[in-house]
Amino acid sequence: MGLLAFIRYKKVEKQIDEDTWQPSSILDVLLTLSVLAVGIFLVVCLIYSI
Repeated sequence: MGLLAFIRYKKVEKQIDEDTWQPSSILDVLLTLSVLAVGIFLVVCLIYSI
């Protein structure tokens, strides 16, 4: 997740410097899915540990 955030940061930084910034929904979706997957994994672990 940190790697995806760093890639997004560098891409946005370059676009801002070149004055060509465009929102990127692909990285946002990947970041959201990774957080969701970790959340689901933790919930499943908590349910089965009881």
